[in-house]
Amino acid sequence: MSAVRTPTGPGDGATERATGVANDRSRRLRVLILADVGSPIAQSWIGQVVRAGHEVHVVSSYPAEAATLDGIASFEVIPVGFSGMLRPLEAASAASTGLTRDTAVGQLIHAIKRRVPLRALSWARSTLAPADVLRQAPAFRRRVREIQPDLVHAMRIPYEGLLAAEALRKERCPLVVSVWGNDFTLHASGSRVFSFMTKRAVTRADALHADCARDLRLAERWGFVPTKPSLVLPGNGGLDLNVFCAGAPATPIRETLGIPSAASVIVNPRGIRTYVRSDVFLRAIPRVLESSPGTVFVGVGMAGDAAAEGLVGQLGVRDAVRLTPPLPREQVRDLFRIAVASVSPSLHDGTPNTLLEAMACGSLPIAGDIESVREWIEDGKNGLLVAPTDPMALASAIVRATRDAPFRASAELVNRELVLARANSANAKERTDSLYRAAADTVRT
Repeated sequence: MSAVRTPTGPGDGATERATGVANDRSRRLRVLILADVGSPIAQSWIGQVVRAGHEVHVVSSYPAEAATLDGIASFEVIPVGFSGMLRPLEAASAASTGLTRDTAVGQLIHAIKRRVPLRALSWARSTLAPADVLRQAPAFRRRVREIQPDLVHAMRIPYEGLLAAEALRKERCPLVVSVWGNDFTLHASGSRVFSFMTKRAVTRADALHADCARDLRLAERWGFVPTKPSLVLPGNGGLDLNVFCAGAPATPIRETLGIPSAASVIVNPRGIRTYVRSDVFLRAIPRVLESSPGTVFVGVGMAGDAAAEGLVGQLGVRDAVRLTPPLPREQVRDLFRIAVASVSPSLHDGTPNTLLEAMACGSLPIAGDIESVREWIEDGKNGLLVAPTDPMALASAIVRATRDAPFRASAELVNRELVLARANSANAKERTDSLYRAAADTVRT
Protein backbone atom coordinates (compact mmCIF):
# COMPACT_ATOMS: atom_id res chain seq x y z
CA MET A 1 0.00 0.00 0.00
CA SER A 2 1.28 3.45 -0.78
CA ALA A 3 0.21 7.01 -1.21
CA VAL A 4 2.39 9.22 -3.33
CA ARG A 5 3.83 12.44 -2.19
CA THR A 6 2.47 15.82 -3.11
CA PRO A 7 4.37 18.06 -5.54
CA THR A 8 7.87 19.27 -4.75
CA GLY A 9 7.73 22.56 -6.60
CA PRO A 10 5.33 25.34 -7.56
CA GLY A 11 5.00 24.13 -11.12
CA ASP A 12 4.19 20.49 -10.40
CA GLY A 13 0.72 19.09 -10.76
CA ALA A 14 -0.98 17.69 -7.69
CA THR A 15 -0.97 13.92 -8.08
CA GLU A 16 -1.66 11.16 -5.64
CA ARG A 17 -2.11 7.42 -5.86
CA ALA A 18 -3.09 4.65 -3.51
CA THR A 19 -2.65 0.94 -4.22
CA GLY A 20 -3.84 -1.97 -2.14
CA VAL A 21 -6.20 0.20 -0.10
CA ALA A 22 -9.22 -2.07 -0.18
CA ASN A 23 -11.63 -1.14 2.56
CA ASP A 24 -15.01 0.37 3.23
CA ARG A 25 -14.53 4.14 3.18
CA SER A 26 -17.74 4.53 5.14
CA ARG A 27 -16.20 2.65 8.07
CA ARG A 28 -15.60 4.92 11.03
CA LEU A 29 -12.06 4.62 12.31
CA ARG A 30 -11.04 4.77 15.95
CA VAL A 31 -8.01 7.06 15.97
CA LEU A 32 -5.72 7.80 18.91
CA ILE A 33 -3.77 11.02 18.36
CA LEU A 34 -0.68 11.77 20.45
CA ALA A 35 0.18 15.47 20.19
CA ASP A 36 1.04 18.65 22.03
CA VAL A 37 -2.53 19.88 22.30
CA GLY A 38 -1.31 23.40 23.06
CA SER A 39 -0.13 23.67 19.46
CA PRO A 40 -2.57 25.38 17.05
CA ILE A 41 -1.24 23.05 14.34
CA ALA A 42 -2.27 20.00 16.35
CA GLN A 43 -5.62 21.55 17.26
CA SER A 44 -6.40 22.22 13.60
CA TRP A 45 -5.46 18.68 12.53
CA ILE A 46 -7.46 17.04 15.34
CA GLY A 47 -10.47 19.17 14.50
CA GLN A 48 -10.38 18.06 10.87
CA VAL A 49 -10.21 14.38 11.85
CA VAL A 50 -13.19 14.86 14.17
CA ARG A 51 -15.18 16.60 11.43
CA ALA A 52 -14.34 13.73 9.07
CA GLY A 53 -16.53 11.57 11.33
CA HIS A 54 -13.91 9.40 13.00
CA GLU A 55 -13.89 8.47 16.68
CA VAL A 56 -10.96 10.51 17.98
CA HIS A 57 -9.15 9.92 21.26
CA VAL A 58 -6.39 12.32 22.27
CA VAL A 59 -3.36 12.01 24.51
CA SER A 60 -1.55 15.31 25.04
CA SER A 61 2.22 15.20 25.50
CA TYR A 62 2.04 18.54 27.25
CA PRO A 63 -0.21 19.61 30.14
CA ALA A 64 -3.33 21.03 28.49
CA GLU A 65 -7.09 21.29 28.81
CA ALA A 66 -9.52 19.15 26.84
CA ALA A 67 -11.77 22.21 26.51
CA THR A 68 -9.66 23.35 23.56
CA LEU A 69 -10.98 20.39 21.53
CA ASP A 70 -14.57 19.74 20.45
CA GLY A 71 -16.08 16.38 19.63
CA ILE A 72 -13.29 14.09 20.87
CA ALA A 73 -14.14 10.77 22.53
CA SER A 74 -11.56 10.92 25.33
CA PHE A 75 -8.64 12.99 26.56
CA GLU A 76 -5.64 12.28 28.76
CA VAL A 77 -2.33 13.99 29.50
CA ILE A 78 0.91 11.99 29.50
CA PRO A 79 3.64 14.66 29.77
CA VAL A 80 6.87 13.73 28.02
CA GLY A 81 10.24 15.41 27.60
CA PHE A 82 9.90 16.81 31.13
CA SER A 83 7.01 19.03 29.98
CA GLY A 84 5.23 18.29 33.24
CA MET A 85 8.09 19.94 35.13
CA LEU A 86 8.25 22.96 32.81
CA ARG A 87 4.56 23.87 33.03
CA PRO A 88 4.66 25.16 36.66
CA LEU A 89 7.73 27.27 35.85
CA GLU A 90 5.96 28.79 32.85
CA ALA A 91 2.84 29.53 34.87
CA ALA A 92 4.90 31.15 37.62
CA SER A 93 6.81 33.23 35.07
CA ALA A 94 3.57 34.43 33.48
CA ALA A 95 2.05 35.27 36.86
CA SER A 96 5.09 37.20 38.09
CA THR A 97 5.56 39.25 34.92
CA GLY A 98 1.92 39.79 33.98
CA LEU A 99 2.73 38.74 30.42
CA THR A 100 0.83 36.22 28.33
CA ARG A 101 1.91 32.64 28.88
CA ASP A 102 3.59 32.35 25.45
CA THR A 103 5.65 35.50 25.98
CA ALA A 104 6.55 34.42 29.52
CA VAL A 105 7.74 31.10 28.12
CA GLY A 106 10.06 32.95 25.73
CA GLN A 107 11.49 35.02 28.56
CA LEU A 108 11.93 31.93 30.71
CA ILE A 109 13.84 30.16 27.96
CA HIS A 110 16.10 33.18 27.42
CA ALA A 111 16.73 33.41 31.17
CA ILE A 112 17.76 29.77 31.25
CA LYS A 113 20.04 30.24 28.25
CA ARG A 114 21.82 33.14 29.92
CA ARG A 115 22.68 30.90 32.86
CA VAL A 116 23.24 27.53 31.20
CA PRO A 117 25.68 26.96 28.31
CA LEU A 118 23.97 26.20 25.00
CA ARG A 119 25.94 22.96 24.72
CA ALA A 120 24.55 21.81 28.07
CA LEU A 121 20.99 22.66 27.04
CA SER A 122 21.40 20.76 23.77
CA TRP A 123 22.79 17.77 25.67
CA ALA A 124 19.87 17.84 28.10
CA ARG A 125 17.32 17.92 25.28
CA SER A 126 18.86 15.12 23.25
CA THR A 127 20.09 12.88 26.09
CA LEU A 128 17.99 13.38 29.22
CA ALA A 129 14.59 13.95 27.58
CA PRO A 130 14.66 10.60 25.73
CA ALA A 131 14.99 8.98 29.16
CA ASP A 132 11.63 10.53 30.03
CA VAL A 133 10.21 8.87 26.91
CA LEU A 134 11.20 5.48 28.31
CA ARG A 135 9.66 6.39 31.66
CA GLN A 136 6.30 7.33 30.13
CA ALA A 137 6.07 4.55 27.52
CA PRO A 138 4.20 2.11 29.83
CA ALA A 139 1.51 4.73 30.52
CA PHE A 140 0.92 5.33 26.83
CA ARG A 141 0.95 1.59 26.13
CA ARG A 142 -1.77 1.10 28.73
CA ARG A 143 -3.83 3.82 27.07
CA VAL A 144 -3.50 2.14 23.67
CA ARG A 145 -4.64 -1.18 25.14
CA GLU A 146 -7.63 0.49 26.80
CA ILE A 147 -8.80 2.26 23.63
CA GLN A 148 -7.88 -0.45 21.08
CA PRO A 149 -7.59 2.08 18.24
CA ASP A 150 -7.46 1.24 14.55
CA LEU A 151 -4.32 3.36 14.46
CA VAL A 152 -2.16 5.69 16.53
CA HIS A 153 -1.05 9.00 15.04
CA ALA A 154 1.98 10.65 16.66
CA MET A 155 2.12 14.27 15.56
CA ARG A 156 5.89 15.01 15.51
CA ILE A 157 8.94 12.85 16.13
CA PRO A 158 10.37 14.51 19.26
CA TYR A 159 8.90 13.45 21.52
CA GLU A 160 5.55 12.08 20.43
CA GLY A 161 6.94 9.77 17.73
CA LEU A 162 9.67 8.55 20.06
CA LEU A 163 7.10 7.79 22.76
CA ALA A 164 4.66 6.02 20.44
CA ALA A 165 7.39 3.89 18.84
CA GLU A 166 8.72 2.82 22.23
CA ALA A 167 5.26 2.06 23.60
CA LEU A 168 4.19 0.12 20.48
CA ARG A 169 7.46 -1.71 19.96
CA LYS A 170 5.85 -5.11 20.69
CA GLU A 171 2.28 -4.11 19.83
CA ARG A 172 0.46 -4.76 16.56
CA CYS A 173 -1.36 -1.42 16.43
CA PRO A 174 -0.54 0.55 13.23
CA LEU A 175 1.39 3.78 13.73
CA VAL A 176 1.25 6.98 11.67
CA VAL A 177 4.04 9.47 12.38
CA SER A 178 4.05 13.13 11.38
CA VAL A 179 7.37 14.83 10.64
CA TRP A 180 7.54 18.54 11.42
CA GLY A 181 10.03 20.98 9.98
CA ASN A 182 13.02 20.48 12.29
CA ASP A 183 12.62 16.85 13.27
CA PHE A 184 15.34 15.62 10.91
CA THR A 185 17.36 18.73 10.11
CA LEU A 186 17.82 19.97 13.68
CA HIS A 187 16.92 17.35 16.29
CA ALA A 188 17.55 13.87 14.91
CA SER A 189 21.34 14.00 15.19
CA GLY A 190 21.44 15.71 18.57
CA SER A 191 22.98 12.68 20.28
CA ARG A 192 23.54 8.98 19.71
CA VAL A 193 20.54 8.21 21.87
CA PHE A 194 18.33 10.67 19.97
CA SER A 195 19.54 9.34 16.61
CA PHE A 196 18.86 5.74 17.68
CA MET A 197 15.36 6.57 18.90
CA THR A 198 14.57 8.65 15.79
CA LYS A 199 15.56 5.74 13.56
CA ARG A 200 13.44 3.36 15.61
CA ALA A 201 10.43 5.70 15.36
CA VAL A 202 10.77 6.07 11.60
CA THR A 203 11.24 2.36 10.98
CA ARG A 204 8.32 1.48 13.29
CA ALA A 205 5.99 3.86 11.42
CA ASP A 206 3.48 2.15 9.16
CA ALA A 207 2.68 5.46 7.43
CA LEU A 208 4.30 8.87 7.33
CA HIS A 209 2.94 12.38 7.04
CA ALA A 210 5.36 15.24 6.34
CA ASP A 211 4.79 18.92 5.70
CA CYS A 212 7.41 19.02 2.94
CA ALA A 213 8.69 16.56 0.34
CA ARG A 214 12.25 16.99 1.60
CA ASP A 215 11.34 15.18 4.80
CA LEU A 216 10.04 12.15 2.93
CA ARG A 217 13.44 11.86 1.28
CA LEU A 218 15.19 12.29 4.62
CA ALA A 219 12.87 9.74 6.21
CA GLU A 220 14.19 7.09 3.84
CA ARG A 221 17.71 7.77 5.10
CA TRP A 222 16.43 7.14 8.62
CA GLY A 223 14.87 3.83 7.65
CA PHE A 224 11.38 4.55 6.32
CA VAL A 225 10.46 2.10 3.56
CA PRO A 226 9.28 4.16 0.57
CA THR A 227 6.59 1.64 -0.40
CA LYS A 228 4.72 2.37 2.82
CA PRO A 229 1.87 4.92 2.73
CA SER A 230 3.04 8.52 2.84
CA LEU A 231 1.62 11.97 2.37
CA VAL A 232 2.89 15.52 2.03
CA LEU A 233 0.41 18.00 3.45
CA PRO A 234 0.71 21.11 5.64
CA GLY A 235 1.10 20.11 9.27
CA ASN A 236 -2.24 21.61 10.28
CA GLY A 237 -4.12 19.86 7.48
CA GLY A 238 -4.21 22.93 5.25
CA LEU A 239 -5.75 26.39 5.39
CA ASP A 240 -9.36 27.41 5.59
CA LEU A 241 -9.30 29.69 2.55
CA ASN A 242 -12.54 31.30 3.64
CA VAL A 243 -10.55 32.72 6.57
CA PHE A 244 -7.09 33.18 5.08
CA CYS A 245 -7.65 35.12 1.89
CA ALA A 246 -6.88 38.55 0.49
CA GLY A 247 -9.22 41.40 1.28
CA ALA A 248 -9.81 44.35 3.54
CA PRO A 249 -8.93 43.85 7.21
CA ALA A 250 -11.84 42.72 9.34
CA THR A 251 -10.27 44.19 12.47
CA PRO A 252 -8.85 47.69 13.05
CA ILE A 253 -5.32 46.29 13.00
CA ARG A 254 -3.59 49.55 12.01
CA GLU A 255 -5.30 51.46 14.80
CA THR A 256 -4.64 48.67 17.29
CA LEU A 257 -0.89 48.72 16.58
CA GLY A 258 -0.61 52.45 15.96
CA ILE A 259 0.43 52.10 12.31
CA PRO A 260 -0.12 55.20 10.13
CA SER A 261 -2.58 54.65 7.29
CA ALA A 262 0.00 55.44 4.60
CA ALA A 263 2.84 53.35 6.05
CA SER A 264 4.12 50.26 4.29
CA VAL A 265 4.02 47.29 6.67
CA ILE A 266 6.53 44.46 6.96
CA VAL A 267 5.59 41.61 9.30
CA ASN A 268 7.66 38.87 10.88
CA PRO A 269 5.08 36.37 12.22
CA ARG A 270 7.52 33.75 13.57
CA GLY A 271 7.99 34.96 17.14
CA ILE A 272 11.02 33.95 19.17
CA ARG A 273 12.41 30.62 17.98
CA THR A 274 15.94 29.27 18.20
CA TYR A 275 16.01 28.45 14.48
CA VAL A 276 14.55 31.74 13.20
CA ARG A 277 16.99 34.66 13.02
CA SER A 278 14.81 37.39 14.44
CA ASP A 279 17.98 39.38 15.11
CA VAL A 280 18.67 39.45 11.36
CA PHE A 281 15.15 40.76 10.77
CA LEU A 282 15.73 43.56 13.28
CA ARG A 283 19.23 44.39 12.01
CA ALA A 284 17.85 44.81 8.48
CA ILE A 285 15.49 47.58 9.59
CA PRO A 286 17.91 50.56 9.60
CA ARG A 287 19.02 49.71 6.06
CA VAL A 288 15.44 49.56 4.87
CA LEU A 289 14.55 52.86 6.49
CA GLU A 290 17.39 54.57 4.65
CA SER A 291 15.68 53.72 1.35
CA SER A 292 12.05 53.43 2.42
CA PRO A 293 11.43 55.81 5.33
CA GLY A 294 8.06 55.50 6.98
CA THR A 295 8.00 51.69 6.75
CA VAL A 296 6.67 50.00 9.89
CA PHE A 297 7.94 46.60 11.04
CA VAL A 298 5.81 44.25 13.15
CA GLY A 299 7.36 41.39 15.13
CA VAL A 300 4.55 39.10 16.25
CA GLY A 301 5.21 37.24 19.49
CA MET A 302 8.35 39.24 20.30
CA ALA A 303 6.97 41.56 22.98
CA GLY A 304 8.73 41.14 26.28
CA ASP A 305 11.72 39.35 24.79
CA ALA A 306 14.77 41.04 26.34
CA ALA A 307 17.08 40.38 23.40
CA ALA A 308 14.62 41.73 20.82
CA GLU A 309 13.65 44.76 22.91
CA GLY A 310 17.30 45.55 23.58
CA LEU A 311 18.28 45.30 19.92
CA VAL A 312 15.46 47.60 18.86
CA GLY A 313 16.73 50.23 21.29
CA GLN A 314 20.36 49.70 20.32
CA LEU A 315 19.55 50.17 16.62
CA GLY A 316 17.54 53.32 17.30
CA VAL A 317 14.49 52.13 15.36
CA ARG A 318 11.90 52.00 18.14
CA ASP A 319 9.49 54.38 16.37
CA ALA A 320 9.41 52.09 13.32
CA VAL A 321 8.93 48.83 15.20
CA ARG A 322 5.92 47.20 16.84
CA LEU A 323 6.76 44.14 18.94
CA THR A 324 3.53 42.40 19.88
CA PRO A 325 2.52 39.46 22.06
CA PRO A 326 1.11 36.43 20.25
CA LEU A 327 -1.99 37.62 18.38
CA PRO A 328 -5.34 35.95 17.64
CA ARG A 329 -5.42 34.42 14.18
CA GLU A 330 -7.88 37.07 12.96
CA GLN A 331 -5.35 39.81 13.74
CA VAL A 332 -2.49 37.84 12.20
CA ARG A 333 -4.58 37.35 9.08
CA ASP A 334 -5.30 41.07 8.92
CA LEU A 335 -1.61 41.85 9.35
CA PHE A 336 -0.92 39.68 6.31
CA ARG A 337 -3.66 41.52 4.43
CA ILE A 338 -2.07 44.92 5.00
CA ALA A 339 1.58 43.81 4.88
CA VAL A 340 3.67 44.45 1.80
CA ALA A 341 5.78 41.44 2.78
CA SER A 342 5.99 38.70 5.38
CA VAL A 343 9.52 37.85 6.53
CA SER A 344 10.84 34.52 7.85
CA PRO A 345 14.66 34.36 8.12
CA SER A 346 14.70 30.70 9.16
CA LEU A 347 17.71 28.39 9.36
CA HIS A 348 15.61 25.22 9.66
CA ASP A 349 12.03 24.66 8.61
CA GLY A 350 9.52 22.46 6.95
CA THR A 351 6.56 24.32 5.50
CA PRO A 352 5.74 27.11 7.98
CA ASN A 353 2.00 27.62 8.29
CA THR A 354 2.59 31.37 8.48
CA LEU A 355 4.26 31.19 5.06
CA LEU A 356 1.12 29.68 3.56
CA GLU A 357 -1.14 32.10 5.42
CA ALA A 358 0.83 35.07 4.11
CA MET A 359 0.70 33.72 0.56
CA ALA A 360 -3.06 33.16 0.83
CA CYS A 361 -3.63 36.71 2.11
CA GLY A 362 -1.58 38.42 -0.62
CA SER A 363 1.54 39.31 1.37
CA LEU A 364 4.79 38.76 -0.52
CA PRO A 365 6.84 36.02 1.20
CA ILE A 366 10.51 36.77 1.96
CA ALA A 367 12.13 33.72 3.49
CA GLY A 368 15.38 31.98 4.25
CA ASP A 369 16.79 30.21 1.22
CA ILE A 370 16.40 26.63 2.45
CA GLU A 371 15.30 23.48 0.64
CA SER A 372 11.85 23.07 2.14
CA VAL A 373 10.83 26.65 1.42
CA ARG A 374 12.01 26.28 -2.18
CA GLU A 375 9.23 23.71 -2.58
CA TRP A 376 6.85 26.69 -2.41
CA ILE A 377 8.82 29.79 -3.39
CA GLU A 378 10.68 30.38 -6.63
CA ASP A 379 12.97 33.33 -6.03
CA GLY A 380 11.92 36.33 -8.07
CA LYS A 381 8.70 34.71 -9.26
CA ASN A 382 6.35 34.38 -6.30
CA GLY A 383 8.59 35.56 -3.48
CA LEU A 384 12.16 36.34 -2.49
CA LEU A 385 14.71 34.00 -0.91
CA VAL A 386 17.72 35.27 1.02
CA ALA A 387 20.51 33.94 3.19
CA PRO A 388 18.85 33.88 6.63
CA THR A 389 22.00 35.15 8.34
CA ASP A 390 22.54 38.21 6.10
CA PRO A 391 20.80 41.44 7.23
CA MET A 392 22.00 43.30 4.11
CA ALA A 393 20.45 40.74 1.77
CA LEU A 394 17.22 40.77 3.74
CA ALA A 395 17.12 44.57 3.69
CA SER A 396 17.58 44.59 -0.09
CA ALA A 397 14.73 42.10 -0.51
CA ILE A 398 12.42 44.17 1.71
CA VAL A 399 13.25 47.36 -0.21
CA ARG A 400 12.43 45.62 -3.48
CA ALA A 401 9.14 44.45 -2.03
CA THR A 402 8.17 47.96 -0.96
CA ARG A 403 9.04 49.47 -4.35
CA ASP A 404 8.03 46.85 -6.92
CA ALA A 405 4.23 46.80 -6.97
CA PRO A 406 3.97 44.90 -10.33
CA PHE A 407 6.16 42.12 -8.91
CA ARG A 408 3.99 41.91 -5.80
CA ALA A 409 0.82 41.74 -7.90
CA SER A 410 2.22 39.01 -10.12
CA ALA A 411 3.45 36.99 -7.13
CA GLU A 412 0.08 37.29 -5.46
CA LEU A 413 -1.66 35.67 -8.42
CA VAL A 414 0.81 32.77 -8.47
CA ASN A 415 0.55 32.26 -4.73
CA ARG A 416 -3.22 32.31 -4.74
CA GLU A 417 -3.33 29.43 -7.24
CA LEU A 418 -0.53 27.57 -5.46
CA VAL A 419 -2.21 27.65 -2.06
CA LEU A 420 -5.56 26.72 -3.59
CA ALA A 421 -4.01 23.67 -5.25
CA ARG A 422 -1.74 22.44 -2.48
CA ALA A 423 -2.78 23.88 0.88
CA ASN A 424 -6.57 24.02 0.81
CA SER A 425 -8.07 22.27 3.84
CA ALA A 426 -11.18 21.52 1.80
CA ASN A 427 -9.10 19.11 -0.30
CA ALA A 428 -7.19 17.58 2.61
CA LYS A 429 -9.94 15.42 4.12
CA GLU A 430 -9.89 12.72 1.44
CA ARG A 431 -6.09 12.59 1.33
CA THR A 432 -5.80 12.27 5.11
CA ASP A 433 -8.55 9.68 5.12
CA SER A 434 -6.68 7.61 2.51
CA LEU A 435 -3.49 7.71 4.58
CA TYR A 436 -5.32 6.65 7.74
CA ARG A 437 -7.15 3.81 6.01
CA ALA A 438 -4.00 2.56 4.34
CA ALA A 439 -2.28 2.53 7.73
CA ALA A 440 -5.25 0.89 9.45
CA ASP A 441 -5.19 -1.89 6.86
CA THR A 442 -1.61 -2.71 7.75
CA VAL A 443 -1.28 -6.24 9.07
CA ARG A 444 1.53 -6.41 11.61
CA THR A 445 3.02 -9.69 12.74
